[in-house]
Amino acid sequence: MTFRFTKKASAFAVVGLLLFLGAADLAFGQQNRGRQNRDRQKAEQSREQKRAEQNRTQQRREVRRQNQNTNRAEQDRARQRQQVENRQAQQRREQQRQAERTRENQRREAQQRSVQRQQIERNREAQRRAEQLRNQRQRQQTERNRADQRRAEQLRDQRRRQELQRQAELRRRQQQQQAERNRRDRRDDDRWERERNDRRSNRDSRDDGQRGRYQVYNRGQQRSLYNQRRNEYRRNERWQQQQYERRLRDLRRANRARRLEYQQRYYRRLLEDRRRLAQARYYNSLIYDYRYNRGGTYYYTSSYGAEMLRRAVRLGYEEGYRAGLADRYDSWRYDYRDTYAYQDASYGYDSYYVGLGEYRHYFREGFRRGYEDGYYSRNRYGRDYNLFENIVRGIISIFRF
Repeated sequence: MTFRFTKKASAFAVVGLLLFLGAADLAFGQQNRGRQNRDRQKAEQSREQKRAEQNRTQQRREVRRQNQNTNRAEQDRARQRQQVENRQAQQRREQQRQAERTRENQRREAQQRSVQRQQIERNREAQRRAEQLRNQRQRQQTERNRADQRRAEQLRDQRRRQELQRQAELRRRQQQQQAERNRRDRRDDDRWERERNDRRSNRDSRDDGQRGRYQVYNRGQQRSLYNQRRNEYRRNERWQQQQYERRLRDLRRANRARRLEYQQRYYRRLLEDRRRLAQARYYNSLIYDYRYNRGGTYYYTSSYGAEMLRRAVRLGYEEGYRAGLADRYDSWRYDYRDTYAYQDASYGYDSYYVGLGEYRHYFREGFRRGYEDGYYSRNRYGRDYNLFENIVRGIISIFRF
């Protein structure tokens, strides 16, 4: 529009200019040129008309072009609107189809979930029935096992009671046998002491004054005494073996590892004593020049016998201390009389200078004190497995007379 307006204005300006020039020519020309001027004016008017017509034609063409452009633009906008509407309709149809597919998928998924729930429910029901069946079978099996256990426990209790009764009876017989052996030992010792005292009281006054105070055993008498004590010890060996094997079984059943180890060690040392006893020596004469008091009665022995009795107290304390430690480690009750070492009481008896009964008595005295110190972890009677010397003198006061 601006271009057409400018073109039209230019045309009008040209026309105006020509008119102005024509008027000027008329003003300054002569009248003789009037006709020429009029002709030219007519020609100019004709040309101007033609130009105006051309301009109008151009304007009409421009208007037509503008209208065509406007129509095309309107058509383009219409087409765009139609395309947008088509696209929107297509989108709506696509959304509808998508919604329909979604609803269909949801229906299918709902159906599948329903089928799955039904399958899960059937599986759960099957599992519940299987679990109930397993529980029922387990309860039945448990009941059978409990019944078997009760029967087995009753049988074990019965066997245990029988075993306890058998062991109690065996211990009672063993205690009776031990008591009988102790009585026999004491009787033998008393008899030998009486015979020795009788021989000493009837000793010939012509003997040497110093030698006349003591009882003297020659090699023959020593051999007789040793044979008697060896027979006594051999009878005790059978009892040692039987008790050792029975105690091993009891300790293994009770799972008393430390006491079991202690008893095995004790028995190995008994075997060493037996080998030393097999090599017992005799002397040309054995003088009983030591005496000690037990239970209000004086007993006599040699220097070798005196040393054996002192050693019995010390070894008894040492073994009792070890036994007490073992029972404390096994968390067992305090009971020194139930130990194999206390009942045997022959460890360290490696010669026949004293009777086995006397040796056992003093071994047990030391053992009882050592067991108490070891079990309660204290040093009332000794320290580091060693019995205090004043305690030894308190247990056995033996001296040369």
